[in-house]
Amino acid sequence: MSDYTRFEHLRISVESAVATVTLAPVEQRDLESSSFADLRDVWTVLGDDREVSSVVLASSAATFNPSQPRKNAEMLRNAPIADRAARLLTVQQFAMQMLSFRKPVVAAVNGPAYGLGAQLAFFSDSAVATDAVVFGDRHVEHGLAAGDGGTMMWPLIVGVPRARRLVAHGHVITAQEALALGLIEALVAPDELIPRATEIAQRLAALPELPFMASKLAINNWFRLSSLVSWDLAAAYEATTLSSWSA
Repeated sequence: MSDYTRFEHLRISVESAVATVTLAPVEQRDLESSSFADLRDVWTVLGDDREVSSVVLASSAATFNPSQPRKNAEMLRNAPIADRAARLLTVQQFAMQMLSFRKPVVAAVNGPAYGLGAQLAFFSDSAVATDAVVFGDRHVEHGLAAGDGGTMMWPLIVGVPRARRLVAHGHVITAQEALALGLIEALVAPDELIPRATEIAQRLAALPELPFMASKLAINNWFRLSSLVSWDLAAAYEATTLSSWSA
């Protein structure tokens, strides 16, 4: 099994060929040591690990998000614009790494999933959630342009009018609505969340490997294409508006 101890913002365990990757953000030393950087780099290690056939994404907090502790947020807000832009590039890089990851990924969503949390859920091959979950994007209400990928993802999965309400107007999608829209596979009780996600991950891993991988990557190319249309513009404006962010 690969050594995952260097990913200090993630807790990773492997059992029965399923790697459970738990978001566990901690205070960082600098802007490069972040949960975003760990999420960028971990997919290569998971992909190379012969003992891993699928991945479950979970969260140790009450929210499903690689969010930063307040001290880290203040560090980012006060950083030079070049450093803020570099952080947003890291987010873009981890999204592309996840979208090109060849093994099955299942999200176990345990609480509100805003911004990057929603992306982690819907970039996954399947997702399960509890009734407490809502999906959305809160950038605008905090004085930020939505530069971490919402403008790329939401129009593809819910259409442009609803994406506009979610990203620009602050609306949310409840877990029940997400189930009805086919965005998640199941609603489960909190104590059933990881077992159900693990079951789905194992089922997907049992599919013919090459057909699954090729079909998954081809579908994910729609996200990659969408990122070329909108992400750089939104990220540039978020890098600028971070200086007045009301974290």
